[in-house]
Amino acid sequence: QLGYAAFLGFKMPFIENRHNSLHADKGWPDGDRGEFFDWALHHIPDNEIILAAMPLSAELRRASSTESKAMRFAIHPQFEAHHLRERVQELYQFYQCTPPASFAKTMEKFQSRYLILEFKRCSFGPFLLDKYPEVNCKEKEVPWQELFCPRALASPLFELQWANAEFAVLRLRDSKEVARDAKDGHVADLKTWEPMLKRCQKEERLECAARAADLALAFRKMGQMQVSQSLMRWAEAHGDEDGAFQYIMGHHLDYDLQQSQRAGPYYKRAVELEPNNPVFVKEYLMWLELVAKDQRSLVQLLAPRRFGHGGSLQALSGLEDASLACEASVTAKELFQDLDWSRELWEYALENGPCNQCVDNNWPIHTSAQSMREDVGDWQLFLNIFWHQSMRSSLLSITGHGGRHGHRERRYKAWKRRFRSRALKN
Repeated sequence: QLGYAAFLGFKMPFIENRHNSLHADKGWPDGDRGEFFDWALHHIPDNEIILAAMPLSAELRRASSTESKAMRFAIHPQFEAHHLRERVQELYQFYQCTPPASFAKTMEKFQSRYLILEFKRCSFGPFLLDKYPEVNCKEKEVPWQELFCPRALASPLFELQWANAEFAVLRLRDSKEVARDAKDGHVADLKTWEPMLKRCQKEERLECAARAADLALAFRKMGQMQVSQSLMRWAEAHGDEDGAFQYIMGHHLDYDLQQSQRAGPYYKRAVELEPNNPVFVKEYLMWLELVAKDQRSLVQLLAPRRFGHGGSLQALSGLEDASLACEASVTAKELFQDLDWSRELWEYALENGPCNQCVDNNWPIHTSAQSMREDVGDWQLFLNIFWHQSMRSSLLSITGHGGRHGHRERRYKAWKRRFRSRALKN
């Protein structure tokens, strides 16, 4: 033990090169999960038996207990009992090529009307069912459309009530609701999604275009381009006044499609719609600097934000975003030649985001050292992490951007709209 302690002491404060992963802000792709939990807790009726994967059932069980919500689950998170393992095998048919009509009978057996699908599992998995080999299927042996997930989304037996980039909520229709001559649709057909999207426009109008765009990007990650294109076309047709959609579309063009020149008008429109959203302002600023190299537009973007104009346009420092302040500090120094403003922004970034990657990148511009580590040393980095706790977190979508969830004020406004809507219904 003494030898082990001596070895650790010799390696202090960091094992080689670990400071890069530790002394860093983090982005957490849990925004869609939180959005789904909020919807499920307020829209799924009390005492319904819900079918979902075991980890998700456990999370929902915990969330519902804190909200005093009466939710029941067919899968219990305690997995040790033999009969529960048997039940999991039966219910996990929704990960295979199970016909929707067959699984509808399984839901009826468990007296359940609600099924939650996770899009990260809407693909061929490595695990097969021992007890139900007839529904097992493997990639390259059958097309993706044969999986239960895409078939259920387009089946007349199920009503798609809500979806975002991570989850879909399906309600099993009563037999009286299903016409005798009803036929299965296709998941790539916009008609499959339109009833859910129309409901979204009625209940959450300001969220729909951006949420549909994120859903389109989720299917793109699955390789299902036809589904993605159908949803993205709908989002673009309804997203003219949605700042988050404009940002998502610009980000998609910029990073996913590598068509950066086309991204600028979308970033610009996002900033016009939400001028005090630091996520949008920073992305447009960086696009103007690195892609367009448009100094005139940079001046138009930043000059009014030197001091701000009341509540309509806040000063950059008032947006309380260390990453934006860091990026803008270089523009203030090199383009505006305003050393006081540059120093103000840089000091804000150092105080509120010393672990931000931008700070390390821009360190040579503001100091004589080549890097933060070279200037302050490993022990200062260690103190930033474990004593000052300087790391900051941001909330992202599962598709990898902060357009919908990255700005705290935007999340608060969305929550307030939902709260008011529920209060009016009650």
